[in-house]
Amino acid sequence: MCLPTKRCLFPLFPLREDGSAVDDGWTRLIERIEVIHQTATHGLPQSPGMEMPETGIDVTVIGGGLAGMAASIHLAKAGLRVMCIEAGAVDTDAVGESLDWSAPSLLEDLGLPMEELIARKMATYKRHVTLKLGDGCDQNYLPGDWLGRPPFNLELRTLHVDRSQLNQLLRQMVLDHGVTFLQDKVLAVETKGKRVAAVSTQLGRKISSPWFIDASG
Repeated sequence: MCLPTKRCLFPLFPLREDGSAVDDGWTRLIERIEVIHQTATHGLPQSPGMEMPETGIDVTVIGGGLAGMAASIHLAKAGLRVMCIEAGAVDTDAVGESLDWSAPSLLEDLGLPMEELIARKMATYKRHVTLKLGDGCDQNYLPGDWLGRPPFNLELRTLHVDRSQLNQLLRQMVLDHGVTFLQDKVLAVETKGKRVAAVSTQLGRKISSPWFIDASG
């Protein structure tokens, strides 16, 4: 699942009892990739779509928005070699500055807690939540921290962020984790059976890897 925004920003994880995000989806994906990586590096027979590329890339992430950069960081932290391909110019103004209730815990999982973003003046709290009542009236509600504690575990505090600053920060984190960030556009996909074997780009590159993640929105 993804955040209910115009573009998919982050994978949506369930919450533990203490309100923190459970990243079981990432754990399962990383475990599966590691199995394939170990198989390749031990010289065991592989199907054509499972061959290790000459470039040494384990995962190609298509899309360098919030979703693509988050995926790249998580995968690189797990020790995988990642390439992230972004078609758009990196310095353009991005939309999606209003994040919903699930974004704070996902940003914190990347090492960017709400308090740090606010201290850096990259974000501000949304001032209130507007409730639609049964009689058609609106009521403004100021959420409290107690809703985020057991047994409720609901984080109703939400953020407005400066997407240009947030993108720059995440992009630097991507590079710091050793991810190859490529500004190019994927034009064609090459398949072998039911597997994606390679992608071709606008600048004439052919990129192959055992795994591909589509985070292009």
